[in-house]
Amino acid sequence: MPVPSLEADLRAAREAAGVSIEQIQHETRIPADVVQRFEAGKLLSDPAFNDVYLKAFLRAYAGAVGLPPNRVVDAYTAYRAGTYRGELNPDAPEPPPPAPEPAAPAEATAPAAEGAAPPPATEAPVPPPAEKAPAVAALSRAPEPVPPPRPTAAPNEHFPKRRVAPAASVSAPRSFDRSWGTIIGVTAAFVLAVAAILWLLFRDATPEPERTEAPAAADTAAVSDTTAGADTTAATPTQTAGPALTLPIRVAVLAGGDGLQAFRATEIPDARRPHWVEPGEELVLESNEGVILWGEGAEGMDPDEVTLRWQGFEWRPQEGQILRITPQNGQHLLDSLQAAGARRAAAAPTP
Repeated sequence: MPVPSLEADLRAAREAAGVSIEQIQHETRIPADVVQRFEAGKLLSDPAFNDVYLKAFLRAYAGAVGLPPNRVVDAYTAYRAGTYRGELNPDAPEPPPPAPEPAAPAEATAPAAEGAAPPPATEAPVPPPAEKAPAVAALSRAPEPVPPPRPTAAPNEHFPKRRVAPAASVSAPRSFDRSWGTIIGVTAAFVLAVAAILWLLFRDATPEPERTEAPAAADTAAVSDTTAGADTTAATPTQTAGPALTLPIRVAVLAGGDGLQAFRATEIPDARRPHWVEPGEELVLESNEGVILWGEGAEGMDPDEVTLRWQGFEWRPQEGQILRITPQNGQHLLDSLQAAGARRAAAAPTP
């Protein structure tokens, strides 16, 4: 006769009670795959699960399927000893009642002599209450990790909390950060290099004007007519004042020679920009804040190619001159031009 299987009898008891493996997992927090391995007969023979754990497991399992925990533990002990006979199988026949004890001899059942005290009645021993299932120790080895508890579930009283070891790949974020740092650094260096190259290619080599007060007109230009130049003697305070300065400042540049190629001029506050003027044509510059005449490239203006006209005056600049005309120095420049014209008229022979 084959030896009954404890696991198969407990599985039959669970199915007879209508309890699913998922319900056992929800109630006891024992993983479903562990319950399945037990019912398949693979848990009791596994050396990784010691006797203490198996008894705690059986108590929790018995409470979930409605069996007395002590009875299941006793059946497990008998199973280990080889004396288990299928007492937990719900389909097993009831064991036969014990045979009646033989009747006591007549002398033993005779009434006691008069005056003898009757023997005290003995009470049947009261069985101790069913012991509550203890906490099941943490699994030493399991095929799958224990799923995390639900946020709303009550804390599990069967399993103690376990410390989770840190992940082995903690260095991955650092490598990722170093890669991003390298990419950002290389990109920034590339952008700076491109900006430097563009600046060298498109920068304006024309020198900036000196940071000094604008000189008087007689110090920077000579008054002339359409055919000849004039001297550059400075005007004195006693000489005749020129016309009143009018705004906006409107200066005309007449191109001579072979024309003006990239003649640079600034109409403040606009940026400096080049102009191309054909020979005999006129470039008119206008601004309320000032006009700066830089000339061609970085050499300043050439009197053989540039003639200036402004508020009735016409003159040629000095060689390499950069002329600034603003509301602050404009009137002084007009006075100097007027004085230079007066001196030229006085020096001219009378007919």
